[in-house]
Amino acid sequence: MPSREYVATKAYIGLYFSAAWCPPCRAFSPKLSKWAKEHEDDVGVIFVSHDTSEKEMLGFVQNKNFAFMPFRDRTFTTLNQILSVSMLPTLVIVNRSNGKVITHWGRTCVEKNPDHCVEEWKNGRAGVSW
Repeated sequence: MPSREYVATKAYIGLYFSAAWCPPCRAFSPKLSKWAKEHEDDVGVIFVSHDTSEKEMLGFVQNKNFAFMPFRDRTFTTLNQILSVSMLPTLVIVNRSNGKVITHWGRTCVEKNPDHCVEEWKNGRAGVSW
């Protein structure tokens, strides 16, 4: 499991709002973990848990390529509010150098454009086209 220091070296941070009890999260998390490993030079994923217990969270992130916030860290509510997270799973991609949100549609980028979304982010685009 990556450390926070590992994530801090990346150009892009994926804030992954998810939970073990959420069926779409359970389906997407292995895909995201694999994708994060393939793109580890550029992207670090931080799991922001919506689980009901720390034990549940730790079990869910085990063997995944995610760093994670401490369970119910005080920034949890702030992140949810600032980023307007209203559904799970949500993957918000942030440019680490300037803190700007690139897209709230990170999940769609990873699912629909996994091989090219990072390159699109580098070129100032959202990572997926409709």
